[in-house]
Amino acid sequence: MHGTVDRTAREKHMVIKHRKPANAGEKQKKSEDRSRPAEPLITAIDAHRPLLESLPDSLIINDLNCTIVLASKEAALMHGFDSSEDLIGMNAFDLIAPEDHSNAMAGLDRLLEKGNLLIEHILIKKDGTRFPAEMRFTLLRDIDGRPIGIISSARDISERKHAEVKLIASLREKETLLKEIHHRVKNNLQIITSLLSLQSRNISDADLLRNFTDAQNRIRSMALVHERLYQSEDFGRINFRLYATELADDVMGSYAAVAQNIRLSIDVESLHLPIDCAIPSGLIITELLTNAIKHAFPGSWNGNPEIKIVFHRKEGDLVELKVVDNGVGIPDGVETGATGTLGLSLVPMLAKQLSGKTTLDRSGGTTWSIRFRMA
Repeated sequence: MHGTVDRTAREKHMVIKHRKPANAGEKQKKSEDRSRPAEPLITAIDAHRPLLESLPDSLIINDLNCTIVLASKEAALMHGFDSSEDLIGMNAFDLIAPEDHSNAMAGLDRLLEKGNLLIEHILIKKDGTRFPAEMRFTLLRDIDGRPIGIISSARDISERKHAEVKLIASLREKETLLKEIHHRVKNNLQIITSLLSLQSRNISDADLLRNFTDAQNRIRSMALVHERLYQSEDFGRINFRLYATELADDVMGSYAAVAQNIRLSIDVESLHLPIDCAIPSGLIITELLTNAIKHAFPGSWNGNPEIKIVFHRKEGDLVELKVVDNGVGIPDGVETGATGTLGLSLVPMLAKQLSGKTTLDRSGGTTWSIRFRMA
């Protein structure tokens, strides 16, 4: 291992001391350098020179001084030169835009360590025009394993970069549109709840008034999802802890007269749920919390009323939502899906939307549990 490290360090030294663009004096010596190429490298490629020079791809071979010793015709055309001979003797760094030299030097370090490298560079043409390119570098070695040069191929990716810019712009437009849609849906749902609130002012029947309040809470739970999505950077998922907390506070506030003595405990893991899971889950919380507030703690019940909302990941993408109260409990004869009330009848239907499994535990109060997988 120590020997490998030493060899890598020596190889870096061989290249690093020469890995800089040619200055004015070096450019004046270009013609002299052409007559004195790196012999081991030239010997290695001479047998394949005609084939390499005629390749349809941009291909360049340079020695450890970063001096170009062979270039394909396509490489010359890519950089705006008439002939591949025009590139011979140039410093390879002269074909890379000056502002990208530091990136090129860092890439050279990785090349010496790994032996090959795929990287993007800003290249420069004869007239100074810049263009992006995807480049692949391979370290050439002699039969003894010593580095003798570098072979590189380049592909102009200007069209791809242009397409990426257009795609990003299009994505931003769609995100703006989607954000506006969530905002309008939220506003429309809020208008509906406001209309129900206005209508309920003329209702004197207590049962009917409670039904209006329940309907408003259901609509608000859906509106809250769209509000969270509108405020989020991710328009497909919401932070379920924040959503569940705000939703529970909203429901408790709707029944403040009867809920003021109830202790609400929220133990929700900070998971980001897809909207297709968040809406049914929010409605389930609304229904079960509403039912517990209204029925779990009748006047004849003695104790310290408490309701818990629990949501945790079990394993993989399997999660469990629980709503627990320490009240009188649901009568033994009542089964899930056949409770006789709209609210609790909705719970199994909503769980089915989640492809989830619902269980009801009546011991020590009431515990509703819904397990499902996050989409």
